[in-house]
Amino acid sequence: MNKIMKIVRSKYFITLICILLIVIVWEVCAGVVEQTKRTPENILPHLSGIAHSVPTPAAYGIDKQAFFADVPKMAADALASGSPANTRRTVTVQDMETIYCSLYV
Repeated sequence: MNKIMKIVRSKYFITLICILLIVIVWEVCAGVVEQTKRTPENILPHLSGIAHSVPTPAAYGIDKQAFFADVPKMAADALASGSPANTRRTVTVQDMETIYCSLYV
């Protein structure tokens, strides 16, 4: 028992305990960082939740037939605005019409 108390009170033992505590804190922090890392796997569920919370045209009371009748004009206006030129791929009027049609749920 006397030997154990001598070891526990030694500066080497206290240094070892401090190093172990630092390692434990380091690993806990690394785990927290890993869980909150901004990777597609971590961000996509949040983006999906945001996307599903956006109201659809139907939620605003927009008539379905009126909406679909205006899709060609909306696509032409979008193309004329120049915004589709800001994307990496070439966006056609048909692409934009498809996107607009998919909005009405």
